[in-house]
Amino acid sequence: TVILAAIALSLMAVLMGCNTPFNLDEYKTTAKAEIENCVIVSDYSAENWAVVLELIEDGKAAITAATNKAGVDSSVTEAKTQIDAVEKEKKMGASYSLQEAFDKGLLTKEDLQNIAYYHNDDSMPVFPESLDAGIAEAIKRDFVHHENCQDKAHEIEIKYYGTYDDSVAVLIYCQLSYAGVLYNETVDDVFFYYGSPDKILIWKEKAEIISNTIVLTVQ
Repeated sequence: TVILAAIALSLMAVLMGCNTPFNLDEYKTTAKAEIENCVIVSDYSAENWAVVLELIEDGKAAITAATNKAGVDSSVTEAKTQIDAVEKEKKMGASYSLQEAFDKGLLTKEDLQNIAYYHNDDSMPVFPESLDAGIAEAIKRDFVHHENCQDKAHEIEIKYYGTYDDSVAVLIYCQLSYAGVLYNETVDDVFFYYGSPDKILIWKEKAEIISNTIVLTVQ
């Protein structure tokens, strides 16, 4: 019957799909991309990044020379192991949400109000001082793994809202669109609104929080 014939054809299609031959060249291409995408340049010093690039090329060469899937997998594992052994740049500071910073005594309510003044209304003037370029780079390096900026270190931008007793108020975001979506938060009755999930953060250079005491680390 027609129904039985249709079922038979469906079963044949499934079986044929299961028997699709393994394509080693495609597997190698995917493996090479996996090695290339497992690192981010801002994690390394210029010297160590050169080492990483060399290890990536060595890994890709080993993948090219592999004659089977097991060989490709082994080459990927070996390349990642060697890359993981390369020293990364240490984080330059610690970061906190506005609420965390306020709770820990890093910000006063007056500080919150000042930050909100420059943030909430696009018609308000930009903060009158510029963020130090060195601090900006340190913040970018620390936040390169920001949840909305994975593999987009070159697209990270910083909006600066002032420094309050060494606590730097910044909004870090990527060039992504969230049209029509609004977010907000309230800290001690001070309101902040956002046009994206990215929220203002407080960054403190080389600092650890112990209870409510700031301890500057010495390197």
